Amino acid sequence: MIREELISELQFVIKEDVEKTLNIFVTTDTTGLQLFNIVDRDLNELTGMFSLSINTVAIEKEYVIEDYSTSLKREGVLHIYDLDDQQTEEMVRMAEVVGIQEPEYFDKSVTHIERINGIYVVIKDVDNQHSLTLFKKITNVDKAYASSAFFIFGKENRLFERQKENMLRISPSFQMMRINEKIIITDLDKLEKPLHLDAILQKETERDVKTLGKGLITNNEHLMSVCQKPKNCQKLRHALQKSKVVVKLKDGSLDVRKIIDFVKNKTTLKFHYNRDGSKFELKSEAEAIRFIKLMDDDYLLSELTGEKYDSGLKDSMMGR
Repeated sequence: MIREELISELQFVIKEDVEKTLNIFVTTDTTGLQLFNIVDRDLNELTGMFSLSINTVAIEKEYVIEDYSTSLKREGVLHIYDLDDQQTEEMVRMAEVVGIQEPEYFDKSVTHIERINGIYVVIKDVDNQHSLTLFKKITNVDKAYASSAFFIFGKENRLFERQKENMLRISPSFQMMRINEKIIITDLDKLEKPLHLDAILQKETERDVKTLGKGLITNNEHLMSVCQKPKNCQKLRHALQKSKVVVKLKDGSLDVRKIIDFVKNKTTLKFHYNRDGSKFELKSEAEAIRFIKLMDDDYLLSELTGEKYDSGLKDSMMGR
């Protein structure tokens, strides 16, 4: 998916002449999806509020769309979640909530508002041709605890009263969306650890490391260690899926000995090798990180200046 495709799919949300419905569902640590039953006049205002937010985040803003597991960017990017067989509970619920016909209602006499931990906003057109689900992880910042402070509201023009019930703040921000069966993370920093996406990514990368070790390295201990960090997991997966080094290894136009010869004779990189020089022997985390960069073809030699560079940019100059 590219930015223009996403913008096209979101048009029904921002078009004023398209009649839409909006419903909000919540979850707690003990309950599944429950309808947060809001009066119609406020739902209309919420629809406008979320439409403006979607317009700001995904339509007017400049960005690129990249797969979460291989993206090397954190700024100016929306991430498509591409580990489809490892979806979180929240992602599964984003699909389920669209089809709910007879919802269970959230009842504050049964479950306290302060236990809400997730909001699911479902926007549909009245013809049911399009639907969008937004998700936000709820934290204590999104709640107001009446027992800890005085919240005053106007009971009448000149008479005010304390709000004694805990409140939930629904803001226009969201962290993830689901549209046309695609899950797009719009605020990775807010979700990566709370949803344990980093742990899922690490587990997937462990499989990659084991596969990689069969032909290129004698040991994977330090490679496993540096892949505790999501950015190193993504860097390695980017190399395995998109690097020209790996492509050439697979088609036989490059082999391990040629890579080792390149390192020894064309770079100043420090590596250890096995006894016959046929594989890398990674003896430190620093060496493991250098190896990931080598596989992702980061080390460049300028033919113009003779300078050697360490660069993560992969933009091709062909056709420019």
